[in-house]
Amino acid sequence: MDIELIEIIERLASTDPFAQLDREVLTALAQQIEIRYVRRKRTVLEIGQPNHSLYFIRSGAVELQLKSGRLYAKLNEGDCFGNGSLLEDGTAQHRSMAIEDTLLYVIPGDWFLQQCDATPAFSRYFEMTIEHRLRHALEMDSTPLIAPMMSSRVGDLIQRSAVFVHRDTSIAEAAQHMSENNVSCLPIMDDNRLVGIVTDKDFRSRVVAEKMNVMQPISTIMSADPLAIDTADQVFEAMLEMMKHHIHHLPVLNSDDNDALMGLVTVSDIVRYESHASVYMVGDILKQDDVTGVIDIAKNIPKMFLFLTQSAVNAQTVGKVMSTLAEVITQKLCQLAETKLGAPPIPYAFVAFGSLAREEQTILTDQDNAIILADTYDADLHGEYFKALAHFVCDGLDACGYDYCKGNIMATNSQWRQPLNIWYQYFNQWIVQPEPEALLHASIFFDIKSTYGRSQFVNELQQQILTDIKNHRRFLASLSRNVLCRRPPIGFFRQLVVESSGEHKNQLSLKGQGIAIASDIARVHALAVGSKKLNTFDRIQAACKGEMLNQSSANNLRDALEFIAAVRVAHQAEQIERGETVTNFISPEQLSKFDRRHLKDAFSIISQMQDYLSHRYKLTL
Repeated sequence: MDIELIEIIERLASTDPFAQLDREVLTALAQQIEIRYVRRKRTVLEIGQPNHSLYFIRSGAVELQLKSGRLYAKLNEGDCFGNGSLLEDGTAQHRSMAIEDTLLYVIPGDWFLQQCDATPAFSRYFEMTIEHRLRHALEMDSTPLIAPMMSSRVGDLIQRSAVFVHRDTSIAEAAQHMSENNVSCLPIMDDNRLVGIVTDKDFRSRVVAEKMNVMQPISTIMSADPLAIDTADQVFEAMLEMMKHHIHHLPVLNSDDNDALMGLVTVSDIVRYESHASVYMVGDILKQDDVTGVIDIAKNIPKMFLFLTQSAVNAQTVGKVMSTLAEVITQKLCQLAETKLGAPPIPYAFVAFGSLAREEQTILTDQDNAIILADTYDADLHGEYFKALAHFVCDGLDACGYDYCKGNIMATNSQWRQPLNIWYQYFNQWIVQPEPEALLHASIFFDIKSTYGRSQFVNELQQQILTDIKNHRRFLASLSRNVLCRRPPIGFFRQLVVESSGEHKNQLSLKGQGIAIASDIARVHALAVGSKKLNTFDRIQAACKGEMLNQSSANNLRDALEFIAAVRVAHQAEQIERGETVTNFISPEQLSKFDRRHLKDAFSIISQMQDYLSHRYKLTL
């Protein structure tokens, strides 16, 4: 066989979607292909020109332009064009121009259309946009999870309609309602809103023991503002919440229906599902009575990380499990600190920022935390206690593998150990006078979650933050400008761009140039619509619900984030197995062709989302 034909066959066989075709089919195709050389700045097709071919770029690069002259896409080696016109009316939809000397394989349009009819996978590839290819890649990469608890949704556990009473219902009527329906827990509602919960234990300890008048309203004995979970949350999350908060019932709400009450889940509901190792690890942490015991358990977290990745758990779930373990360790350390130092002299909240607050931690993370104190704080009276508590907890976290923050954003820094009114001032200054340099370092504070203590402090602070942002919209433009300071590692010709020097030469940062940018974009949109959501996936959905993003854009950003995060998690798992230092950097040479191609798609989507942000706030890239 002619050596040129062999080269064509080998090249096509190594590139999707031709790689999915039989060798005999490619051999027959190679004999029909015309090889065309196009010089730089020469046009291949004009808009409206009849087209009868599919063009495969063997080498070089081609630019597709809209009728207005605006850029539509840049294509490089291995990409195809002309398929759109072949599948539509036979006329070119874009102007295609070589932007460097280019070698094309010109494939007959009749062969292309026949192959689309004969091979569904081949046809689907050309019908897909970048966004559809990425969604398809995520679906292809997913396999059945190892445990039902990790894959089933809380909504799957609901076996009966919600049993509840109104807050004005008498204690006697509520007790009778529970007995008639054979339930041990009763949600309390007010205008279709969950406001409380009562258990049979409450009746024993608050009614019988206190000899209360049973004609009083049930709201007098209910636990107000109970912890709840969404129908879309995973079963393992419900179990973890119950273990963390020592409760046996969780109301289930539907966020897609104005937080309508759907029912309750109990510990016994979950028993029929397979138990999961992360649940047992949480339980073991909570049982420890000294720091050494917590540290010993924390040594097993890398094994847990490997177990999750080997179980085909998606990156979002890995992040939630890793974050839950970090949160429970923090809670236990706070409890041990109080045991050593005595009861806290005033209320406080130990809070987390960044990836822990967003529930997006992986195996490689440091600490970002602070303490919010009650406004009755007096430095002379209370200062030493909370300084000691901060060092106890942060030192313990470091010993458990959560490194000290290089930027010193920790409770051990007195700047981040302040009364609530001072925290109000911090955020007000960032929002009212948004200096770019200050915001560059302060954006992490807008991902804030109470991990222990008086969570009400964080709730009040978040509400004030959203109020201030609503009154100072310039803040969002400043925050957006910082999002544009770094770009995804995608070059002019859609090639992956790597570091040219330094410790990570010839590598790219999956976190800094991909995941972090997506999180920053979602943060801006969520704050713009007044959402308190912290998780990036939840923020994307909130932005869509608030009409800041359309559903298509929200889906694309979510898929891009999930794919990049999946590559990072898999890469870090491989580093652990090889005994290497875990990093967020990877060389494109370490990636499969599948991952390289779809990483380009994911980075391109994030770049488009940055462009949208720039347009919305009238910023210059």
